[in-house]
Amino acid sequence: MIQFIKISICTFTIWVLAALINAILSASCLLFEPGEFDNWADNFGLSFVVTLVFSVPSIFIIWLLFLMNNTKDIQTLFQLLYRTAFILAVFSAALFAVSFYAMFQNYVFLLGLCILVAAVTAIMCHHSFIATIYKQKLYSHAQRNHQIQI
Repeated sequence: MIQFIKISICTFTIWVLAALINAILSASCLLFEPGEFDNWADNFGLSFVVTLVFSVPSIFIIWLLFLMNNTKDIQTLFQLLYRTAFILAVFSAALFAVSFYAMFQNYVFLLGLCILVAAVTAIMCHHSFIATIYKQKLYSHAQRNHQIQI
């Protein structure tokens, strides 16, 4: 039960960090063309909320992978989470481009790139947290197996 809570907290912080990074990058990118998107705070707030809403399916998939993974190597788990986050970010960027092209015609590629950078950076920032949780999961699993054998 403790592992479930730790994994849930880790994926929640990945989700929020990715949304924050994306909102900061997106709001900053929208300032390149004066007059159109001048208010950084409004751009940040809108980007943050939209990112949180649209990334719910992606973070749910990351959470399930992290929760259900039974590999014996931390690097394998990290690479799986990293690659999955990258692929999901590519799909999210494509969905964003199709959905909001009329609103952000000149910025679609740049904002899609912000989505990719945010997802990858959020996973990379959590490497040590993921490793700690994974090692504790392996340790508790080994203890349970040892108790059953006695």
